[in-house]
Amino acid sequence: AATTGAPASAETDAGVEPDAGADGDVGDLGDHGGVTITMSGDHEVSSNWVFVPEASFFSGWWSMTFTDPSIEAGAILGLSLDPANPFFSYGDGEVTVVGGAPQCTFDVEHQDEGGASGSFDCEHLTGVTLTGSLDDVSFSGSFDAKV
Repeated sequence: AATTGAPASAETDAGVEPDAGADGDVGDLGDHGGVTITMSGDHEVSSNWVFVPEASFFSGWWSMTFTDPSIEAGAILGLSLDPANPFFSYGDGEVTVVGGAPQCTFDVEHQDEGGASGSFDCEHLTGVTLTGSLDDVSFSGSFDAKV
């Protein structure tokens, strides 16, 4: 099982000092908030990622980008809150997962030019690794991001 995180003394590029919790989660999400994610099944991750407003945009709905600044090789979660076609994409250098309806449900509590909050929950997704595919991945997240 993979868990992402960083030592308590590391200062990240995003200006967020990670918390050295026992599970390696990033504790302080900074001024812009972020997303808490959980992946289970054939690949496991539980972590908090920061919202990157500079790599996100609002045009009646949010296209949001989140990252875990403690992963040196780069990791990204993209979240589209388009009411007609919400979806997410995730990549951490080990696995890539993409999800949308009907495997995913999205609950957007609010979204406006100041940010968005809500959650999503997905089951029975396929993940892709460098060596093949993972047949059964569940992925969920709750987000609260502001510019």
